[in-house]
Amino acid sequence: MILTILEKLDWRKLLIVLMAEVILVALLMIPLVNRRNQLLMPDFFNTSLVEVEQWAKQNSLTVEWQYAPNETIHQDYVVSQNVRPGSVITSETQIIFVISQGGQTAAAASGISTRIEGETYPVKELEGKTEIEVRNWLNDNEIKVLIQKSYIYNDSIPQGQVVTAVADAPDLSQATQLDVTFSNGKPELKSHVGQQLSVLNSEVNALNAEGAKLVLNISYQYSTTAPSGQIMSQEKTGSLEVGTTINVIVSSGPDDSKVTLVNYENKSLSELSAWAQSQGLSIKEGGYSYSSVAKDTILTQEPKSGTLDKNGVITYTISKGLFVPETYSGTLESVKAKIEDANAHGAGWTLKTVEANSSEISAGSVIPAMQTIDNTNKTITVVVSKGAPTVAANPVPNYVDFTTKTVTMQGYALEMICGPCTLSDHSGCATSSSDGGVIYKQSPAAGTDLALGSKVIIYVKMGQKLPDYPAQYPNATANPKDAIASDLAARGFTNVTITNIGNGANKYYTIISVKDSAGNTLQAGLEYPLDQSIVITIGK
Repeated sequence: MILTILEKLDWRKLLIVLMAEVILVALLMIPLVNRRNQLLMPDFFNTSLVEVEQWAKQNSLTVEWQYAPNETIHQDYVVSQNVRPGSVITSETQIIFVISQGGQTAAAASGISTRIEGETYPVKELEGKTEIEVRNWLNDNEIKVLIQKSYIYNDSIPQGQVVTAVADAPDLSQATQLDVTFSNGKPELKSHVGQQLSVLNSEVNALNAEGAKLVLNISYQYSTTAPSGQIMSQEKTGSLEVGTTINVIVSSGPDDSKVTLVNYENKSLSELSAWAQSQGLSIKEGGYSYSSVAKDTILTQEPKSGTLDKNGVITYTISKGLFVPETYSGTLESVKAKIEDANAHGAGWTLKTVEANSSEISAGSVIPAMQTIDNTNKTITVVVSKGAPTVAANPVPNYVDFTTKTVTMQGYALEMICGPCTLSDHSGCATSSSDGGVIYKQSPAAGTDLALGSKVIIYVKMGQKLPDYPAQYPNATANPKDAIASDLAARGFTNVTITNIGNGANKYYTIISVKDSAGNTLQAGLEYPLDQSIVITIGK
């Protein structure tokens, strides 16, 4: 029968119906699956705050606490919660618990005696215990008491353990209040460098409120980079001992009475001048130098770093560039002073002087038009005026370069001084005293004003007379060669050559010829220059 029904239905329609049913079932299952993954709110009524904290931490939830007195619920136990038990909660759900602060009526109802004002009694059994261990111990000993918790930093007792516990009655079972102080361990302080001092003060105050006893030793420094009030350095951070002193340096901001200097060496004078003016500073030239550095470039600056009081002065030296000589005028002494001053500043030039007569420039002053400059050798040559030329009443004539034969006395008495000459002398030498040599010097000089008839000395180079040696020397006499050579050397002749030719059996040594190197015959008795070439040939 079923088969007959299926055969009558369109199988395509049947497939569509089945698929629709599957999708519907799946959609209905989604809320059930999601509900399994959601957290349901427990009922925390009369549960300790510690247990609630552990539950919230395990489930990554944030909860809020509100406190209220309660005569029936012990201190630090849940009085109520804002979320109904069994409700689905997530990390976004706001969860608020009201926690009991306890009450005197509740304590009295438990048979606990009232607190004795001003008296406290230590409970040594609780020292070193955790909060859970304290509550367990009280429950185990069936002690119901109002617990007042506080926290303090402690170097020796680990965090979360009891530092002190005191009751208001010697018998804890009769106490109405138990004051328990738990250890926060060592205070932790992070670095606040770069932050305002107020931030550090707030954190230290918060730590000190719980017994950290930290001390800030604050000093202040001016700074051009850190704004006023910003911490520049903090000596200690991390885990600290109780009572630690922390040295802190705080910025006072820039010192308005001082200017932070900028080094302008190797920069232009205009840059330094503009900056100094903008900062309320003055500048003063402290010297200059001639150098290859561009003109008006700052060579040195003092001071060039650190700070300087407002209205202070910066001293600098400046480059004048390469020294360029001017066309000088004035006295020679003033020109010398200018060159010496330039050289004292690195110019490195040399001053040379020559003299000349000038009708326009007074004696002792330089003649500008005649100045010359040698840039290669850095030399300045100035011509110093000797003043206008003077006209002598009786000027001595010039006798130099005249010979003693051609010179005229011209009203003066001439006295001739002769001396041996050489071929390289002024204009040659006389060959005899009567021949007349060339005058090479006179005294006084030409142009000197000298009375007529006065003596004028003229200097003439004369040659040395050539001796007249015998034509023959007996055979018995030694060869005259050496004797003749010695005699000529003694007379000052320096270019002598004596040659022997033949060595026959003649009984005489004969001087065959006396000539110069060119073959010209030299005559005995005439005067010749001392370096005259003399060639003597001797035969036998």
